[in-house]
Amino acid sequence: MDAPVKPPESADPVSLIRSRLRKAGRRFHANDNIAAFLEPGELDALLLEVEGKLKGVLESLVIDTDSDHNTHETARRVAKMYLTEVFRGRYLPPPSVTGFPNAASLGRLMIVGPITVRSACSHHSARSWAACG
Repeated sequence: MDAPVKPPESADPVSLIRSRLRKAGRRFHANDNIAAFLEPGELDALLLEVEGKLKGVLESLVIDTDSDHNTHETARRVAKMYLTEVFRGRYLPPPSVTGFPNAASLGRLMIVGPITVRSACSHHSARSWAACG
């Protein structure tokens, strides 16, 4: 029996980025920063691709995104939310780490808050929220 033939990579941004990551031997888990593997303009192309796929999800849910003014731009808004908010740290280079002198000679941790933390860790699913608090 012949081995299954792998279809060639398409020219969509996801496939191109994924190919670069695999060629470099780099993982691309949910919390990994992959900014170094994005070419100029690909984030905009990725937004369009994700928007199209989300529109397909809405159509599969039998939601009229063409006639219902409430859902007309929903796929684009959700795609933009994922790329520019939820996974923002994934597609942009990380900020430089800044150190500050300990001018007050503090010997303990100083906490300033409240600080909102968002995570896309797979272990933070709805089921595990009860366990996480």
